[in-house]
Amino acid sequence: MIRAAAAGLAVRPAVRCAALAVVLQLIAAAPTPQQVQEAEHARAVLLEQKKAAEARAAALAAQQQLLTTQRIEAAARLRALEDQTAEAADRVAGLARRRQAAEAALHTASADLEAFVDRHRDVSTYALDTEFEHRTTYRPRLALLQVCCDDEVALVDPLRVDSSPLRVLLDSSATAVLHAAVNDLDLISAAVGVAPRHLLDTEIGGQLLGRPRTSLAAMVRDYLGIRLDKAEQTRDWMRRPLPERALRYAADDVAYLVELAERLDEDLTSCGRGEAWREESTAVLHDTADDTPSLWWRVKGLLRAPEEVRLRGQYLCGARDDVARERDLGRGRVLNDDDLVEIAFRPEILGSHDVARDDDLTEALEVALRRARQASLADLWPADADVTDGDRGRRLRRLR
Repeated sequence: MIRAAAAGLAVRPAVRCAALAVVLQLIAAAPTPQQVQEAEHARAVLLEQKKAAEARAAALAAQQQLLTTQRIEAAARLRALEDQTAEAADRVAGLARRRQAAEAALHTASADLEAFVDRHRDVSTYALDTEFEHRTTYRPRLALLQVCCDDEVALVDPLRVDSSPLRVLLDSSATAVLHAAVNDLDLISAAVGVAPRHLLDTEIGGQLLGRPRTSLAAMVRDYLGIRLDKAEQTRDWMRRPLPERALRYAADDVAYLVELAERLDEDLTSCGRGEAWREESTAVLHDTADDTPSLWWRVKGLLRAPEEVRLRGQYLCGARDDVARERDLGRGRVLNDDDLVEIAFRPEILGSHDVARDDDLTEALEVALRRARQASLADLWPADADVTDGDRGRRLRRLR
């Protein structure tokens, strides 16, 4: 265009003036190289600012989405906490009801046992325990039978009340929860006429979880936050009347067992051992192992004695057990452990020992010593961990 305007300068003076003006305007309007460079730089800056703005917008959108997700998750956690709080409140209320029921049972004891069973005929789970005396007799004597169904505890005095109405409960499809059931099942079966058809043992549950303490008091404290008063543990339960504090102790032993079993089931199921718990608990119903050969393990002073002393101790313990069973006396009342160990170390003193005044016992011990002399060390029952714990102990160790 500038060339065309310049060409017009050669035409006429007026035209030349007009063309010159156009040329001057065009020259004035044309950007300089510096202006072009500055414009391009400004454009680049604007593009960068636009990209930064878009990035900030995207980041804000992501933050908004994250906040929305966090709000949703927080709301879900809040609902879960509310559910857990409600569940905990229900548990506390249930435990309080059990405590109240236990306290009520202290006054009603085992009255109207048939009515108690009838009220809980359709229960799915119930708790059982016993109190017994075995310090003076060979066979433990049942002194009290405790049952907890739902929130009601019944304390059955087997010295005064027929326990057989409980057969309806034990022989049903309901599951009995006991702690260390091996100590109770024979007594329950003898008193009621049957053993529970279905069983969960909370002690076995704790062992399967590898808990360091599996006593009832420790597990109730750890799982339920309740401290059981064990001051009555060494009471002579055959003495009557039983004071209120003893009955409260007995009621507490069953009041929390079902709740404890439910908590154990959650933990055992989560680690894949729930079925093993049920199988091992059921196995207790059929364990009838003879522990006579292992009696000497429990006698202080024999476990680390020379092998020939242990062998004599094994036969002496067997003889003492036979006499105690025949007389229905505690083993220690027939022959105390210190005297037994002394005879095992020095069998020649038997004739001059105080025990010689008991002819039948002396004869049994002499026979035991003769059998020990005729035996070999191969007949010594091994005192290793696997055998002392029995088959169930070995199974539990494998499962852990």
